Amino acid sequence: MDHLSLPTGASDGRHRHAGVEEIYYVLNGDGEAQVNGETATIHKGDAIPVLMNEVHSFKNNGTQDLEFMIVGVASQKGVLDTVEET
Repeated sequence: MDHLSLPTGASDGRHRHAGVEEIYYVLNGDGEAQVNGETATIHKGDAIPVLMNEVHSFKNNGTQDLEFMIVGVASQKGVLDTVEET
């Protein structure tokens, strides 16, 4: 489990995890999610599933912090591999 807070105008950058699936739950704010090239507007209360190896990023295009609770499940204990995408 993790917490992510993006200030207005910020993004976490395009990346993927080969051995981790995640669910991003929006605790506060508004923004944009991109998963495997598909883009959707997100708001407080939304949940965004991200499967292994899916390239994803989140951007805050709202007026307040975009805050997430992230639940991740690893295919192998103790391994979190992040690969930055361009």
